[in-house]
Amino acid sequence: EGESFDFNKPITTDGPVEIWMKAVEAEMRSTLHAITRDSIVSYARSPRVSWIFENLGMVTLIGSQVWWTWEVEDVFHRVREGDKHAMKHLSKKLGVQLGELVDEV
Repeated sequence: EGESFDFNKPITTDGPVEIWMKAVEAEMRSTLHAITRDSIVSYARSPRVSWIFENLGMVTLIGSQVWWTWEVEDVFHRVREGDKHAMKHLSKKLGVQLGELVDEV
């Protein structure tokens, strides 16, 4: 879909290809790690649909999975503590999120 990102540190392509290609791969991983970390942190502070459009596709998939996992674990803790309706509230929230995504299509 034409997505791209800039490396945090520039990599030179001087010298043997084996050397600079490893440096490119290392910087790609490092930069994507930083982008993903920052995106996951910003998820809680942004409207979800805006957050999706502001980030790389693969980052939104990872971030969404991280937050979904946290929310489900949190619901299990809340149910264990006596909140009988916690799962229904999460289900409703996820349904609203899905509806918002459908509205964007």
